[in-house]
Formats: sequence, C-alpha cells, structure tokens
Amino acid sequence: MSVVATGGPPEDTPTTFTRDELTERFGRGPSGVVWPARDRSNESIWVVLPLAYLAAGVAMLLLARRLRRAGLVVVLLRR
Repeated sequence: MSVVATGGPPEDTPTTFTRDELTERFGRGPSGVVWPARDRSNESIWVVLPLAYLAAGVAMLLLARRLRRAGLVVVLLRR
C-alpha cells in the first residue's frame, strides 16, 4: 500500500509514501475499527447566528426608543 501526496514544493510533484515509511513517521495507529471523528467546526455558527440576530434586534429596538424620546420623526412614503 502507498499514499501519494501532491501539492507540495517543488513544482507540485507527487510524492509516494509506503506503509513502512508512514508507520515510521506517524506510528502504528489505533487497532480495530476506526470511525472518523465528526467535524464540529461549522456547527457553532448555528448557535451564534440566532444570538447575533437577537442582539441586533434588541439593539435596534433600543435605538428606536432612544431616538423617539429625543424627538426624531420618521416619515415613510409608500406608493
């Protein structure tokens, strides 16, 4: 078994590693069935996004309330 790595210098030439070279470089690895770890790097945005929307909404309401108390009049025209 061999692994081919590309995209490295010089000039994007492919490099082939044998099983023995990989074992020497990274160790034997875990025994038995190996399940891939779940990538949770993109899941945090689904928690932060609603909180950001909520914070923006509250900030807009507070700003509108403050401007109304200051006497600002907004006129909206519709067709």
